[in-house]
Amino acid sequence: MKKINKNKSIVFWITGLSGSGKTTLAKNIHNFISKSFGPTICLHGDQIRKAFNLKSYNKKERLKIGKMYTKL
Repeated sequence: MKKINKNKSIVFWITGLSGSGKTTLAKNIHNFISKSFGPTICLHGDQIRKAFNLKSYNKKERLKIGKMYTKL
């Protein structure tokens, strides 16, 4: 059994154009890290938007969600 150091963490922030494969890449990274190092969390932008009840993609809403990301 692998010994997991729960005091260390890392964040992967993937950005790119719509349809460029961000979600696919994130899922692959998530699966690899989960198998290699243990439990992980993968947050998708649409999940966060739903949790904060953000429905618009205008500049004001994008800035609002950007500020929320930094508080997570």
